Amino acid sequence: AIYDAVLSGPRPEVANRNLAINRSDYMLDGATQRLLQVELNTISSSFGAQSTLMSQMHRQVVGKFAHFLGEAGRGDASRVPHHDTIGDIVEAFATAVAEYAKLRGFAAGSAEAAQSVVLMVVQDGERNILDQRILEQELWTRHGVRMARKTLRQLREEALLNESDGVLRLREGGPEVAVTYLRAGYSPDDYETSAEWEARVMLEQSQAFKCPSIGYQLAGAKKVQQFLAEENALEKLVPTRPEECAQLRKCF
Repeated sequence: AIYDAVLSGPRPEVANRNLAINRSDYMLDGATQRLLQVELNTISSSFGAQSTLMSQMHRQVVGKFAHFLGEAGRGDASRVPHHDTIGDIVEAFATAVAEYAKLRGFAAGSAEAAQSVVLMVVQDGERNILDQRILEQELWTRHGVRMARKTLRQLREEALLNESDGVLRLREGGPEVAVTYLRAGYSPDDYETSAEWEARVMLEQSQAFKCPSIGYQLAGAKKVQQFLAEENALEKLVPTRPEECAQLRKCF
């Protein structure tokens, strides 16, 4: 219903303003000893910050206690894989904010561009706040972009959507929202009343980039992933590339 409301609304083109921050999860298959994908998260993909810190911790431990690890380079900390996932995520936010400024016609470095924010939509009583706060701090430290935190209910009570141009503001006269980053909204428990549903519609109909949009969230639903793993399902979508379909299915 929300997806249909966006497409039939005054700005159907905003349905395509997507920012994808995904997490692909794998487990070791005991029979084949191969890593197989068990799910792809398209909404609320958490632990990107912790994964960066975890590899840093492993490097520190290996380097610090190298003398206990024996020969064959087992104490070589450089062999521990490391990737700056934190940097990748906040760079994606900053890029989307810059693109939003262009679409709004803001001059680079202008006050309007600098005041746009990334909105993180969170749950009441959020327990995974540390992972989220790292992203908030690094986004500001590395790119000078602010992040605000609101629940769906708070947005329904405080945020304003300009019906004429689709600009979403955190409050009357407040900063424009350039990106909506959902760390909530994936569970039925997140929509206790009509207020939460109305807030989600407001986000989807805005000019902001959505991470994710309702359509992208639905595409990542577990039922869709289950269907894609079935025999000949991929071939229906890309019938001209059966070899690639077979290779993809080996990952499921």
